[in-house]
Amino acid sequence: MFNFFESKKTLPTHAPTPAPDPAPAKPYSTKTTNELVEEIHQSFFISLDKEIVSTKKDIEHYKTLEHKLEKAKRLDNIYFSHSVEVTEFKDISEKKDKANEFLRAVEYFNQKYPLHKLITRKGIEAICEKYGLLYGSCYKYIGTVPEKNLKEIEDFLKIIDKVDRPFYYPSLYGWYSYDALKKKLGDDIDWSLAEGRCFFIAAPSAQMNTDNSRIENFQIIPDPVVFCPVLFSENEYYLIVTAWGLEASDELVVNHKFN
Repeated sequence: MFNFFESKKTLPTHAPTPAPDPAPAKPYSTKTTNELVEEIHQSFFISLDKEIVSTKKDIEHYKTLEHKLEKAKRLDNIYFSHSVEVTEFKDISEKKDKANEFLRAVEYFNQKYPLHKLITRKGIEAICEKYGLLYGSCYKYIGTVPEKNLKEIEDFLKIIDKVDRPFYYPSLYGWYSYDALKKKLGDDIDWSLAEGRCFFIAAPSAQMNTDNSRIENFQIIPDPVVFCPVLFSENEYYLIVTAWGLEASDELVVNHKFN
């Protein structure tokens, strides 16, 4: 089972649906802890690459339906919105647009932050579920942060562009992009009150504050991975900032560039 938890201050957009009967966690008897830590970190790095391959395949499939999608658009334009053609292909059209937007986001963040891998919420959840990790806001983390990784987080804060971060503003509900906040409040914005969304972290349950959380089948593997939420076209993604293992000497995350 995968657990995502966040305090009320972070205003989560949705709550996960717990699995009714999670299968027993698989033992990791064939690998050392260091080997497993490296495997988990590597899983985060290649997660996006797998999604890119899958998305490109989907787009190629959508191209084979282009003539049908075009007919559906023509019918929709003259208000035949409930015809078979429109209802059947409207969902496909939306998926196609979403897939193309995903690839644009990948290109944008790849060019702007070449030393930090992008990952989706879906990718994080899948890896956490597979390896029995918790995922939540960094203020839920109760473990230690090595000096090396603290420095990497501080250095990251120097390069992250505010236009890419989600912001919380006291007089509003929810998270807004920099541009959306400017558009909504105009000259009335007091940027000293605008709070950038905090870092997120995937870590073993022993290193997370799990008060009032339902926790089952989680492994105790010392492999925290820190993410920074970013926005593209109002959709949230995450940049991998840093990670550490048993001896805090892991350097797989930072400087791992896109192929």
